[in-house]
Order: sequence, then C-alpha cells, then structure tokens
Amino acid sequence: HKTVRYLITTNGDKGWGKDTAMTSETLGPIREQEQLNAASLLGVENVTFLRQPDGRLDGVSMIDLKLNITKVIRTFKPDLVLTFSPETDYLTYQFGLMHEDHKLTGRVTMNALWPSARDYLNYYDELYMQGILPWICSEVWLFTFSSPGSGNNQGNYVAVDITPQYGNKLKALLQHESQYS
Repeated sequence: HKTVRYLITTNGDKGWGKDTAMTSETLGPIREQEQLNAASLLGVENVTFLRQPDGRLDGVSMIDLKLNITKVIRTFKPDLVLTFSPETDYLTYQFGLMHEDHKLTGRVTMNALWPSARDYLNYYDELYMQGILPWICSEVWLFTFSSPGSGNNQGNYVAVDITPQYGNKLKALLQHESQYS
C-alpha cells in the first residue's frame, strides 16, 4: 500500500482565461476545491495548500517557502518525492504546462530535501526545537513534459505506463473545470 500526499504551493487564483468577470478572490477557492475533488478520486490521503500567490512565486520569500516545504517533508517523511524539474522547458510554456512557478517549486523542493530536511541545524529554532525532526528522503523524481534526452533534459528517465489508471486520471483531470472544458 502506497500513501500519496500532495503539496500545492500556489493558490491558483490567476489561471483563468475564459470569463473576464472572474476575480482572483473567487477563483482561488474554486481551484482549491477542484484539486481536493481530483485528489479524492485518485485516493490521495492528504492535500496541503501553501496558498502562495499564483504566478508570483518568484516574489515570495524563498527562505520562507523552503521552510514550509521542509516542514511538510519532515512531517510526512516521504520515501519518494515527485516535483517539477527546475529546468526551463520552452516547448511547454505556451500551453502553461511548465512555467516559472513550476520551476521554482522544483528548485526550492530540491533545496528543501537536501540539505534543509536532512540537516537538523537547518531551521533549528523553527522546526527542530518544535519537535519536527530531520528526514532523509531516499529518492526524488523530477517531471518534465519534454522528450527524454531533448534540450537540457539529460539523465536518467523513468516512463510510467498509466494505461490501467488512465480513466481515473482523466476523471481527476476533468475535476479542474475552471481550467478545462
């Protein structure tokens, strides 16, 4: 049995292009509920929302973001973390599949894993002295939408055949009605 948890860094309040009457204050909660609905269909045990400004992750304190991600890692103690590749994937920018928030999430998550979550002196007062102890995650997978070996994407690749779960994946994706029609 595998336990799956999500950590969502931004509040999603800007990802909208359909109705110019939509406001960020309305859209953020809609996107959060859509994520919870999708996660529920997939059997995700927990969804943690950091609720950072969408499209503006580069304007938040990277130290605070790393602290928050480190706290989640130390709390849930994952054996495997999947996150965005911090590499620029130009081919997918136009579709919104990979953009600056995604890249920053990947980069800060990598820095949170090694060394922040691992070393007790990182965030000593904020975490260690609060009983949130170090954790060493043994594996991380970085996802990208480019073909293996293209552009900057060199290295080890794992392709996961989701054919048996494709129907569930599609149902979960369609929960994001504000993004997909």
